[in-house]
Amino acid sequence: MSTRTSTHATLPAFDGTAALSTGPARLVLLEGGLGRAGRDAGRPPRAPRTRPLTRAQEVALVGCAALVVFALVLASSVADTLLATGVSDRLSELPTSTVVVGQGDTLWEIAEKSAPGEDARAVVAWIQEANGLEGGLLVPGQELVVPGGALS
Repeated sequence: MSTRTSTHATLPAFDGTAALSTGPARLVLLEGGLGRAGRDAGRPPRAPRTRPLTRAQEVALVGCAALVVFALVLASSVADTLLATGVSDRLSELPTSTVVVGQGDTLWEIAEKSAPGEDARAVVAWIQEANGLEGGLLVPGQELVVPGGALS
């Protein structure tokens, strides 16, 4: 013998049949107006009111921001100079060789081949300075002094 328990009688709102009920409508009327607790119940808490900045505070804030930006630019410039000096010193210590520019050769390709493992931008700058080049225009048959051993 099995015993079945019906949830229909205990929880009619959850089984979907409450809307089909023919009994009297259940209407609950709340009396009274909204007090402070009722009015603020659904709202998130307000942030505390802040006072606007004074002119002196605005100037100080802008000055601090400008100082931070200036410090970052200065630090970046110093770091770039130190890195370039280090690469230039290493390139100057390498033996030099002369290469003949071929058809379709570029300074970038020549720099990568002549000093592999070094920053190609620094090697290009070194080649331009060592050969008195104004730009990157090369002419086939032109001879260039490059850092490193002979190119294949």
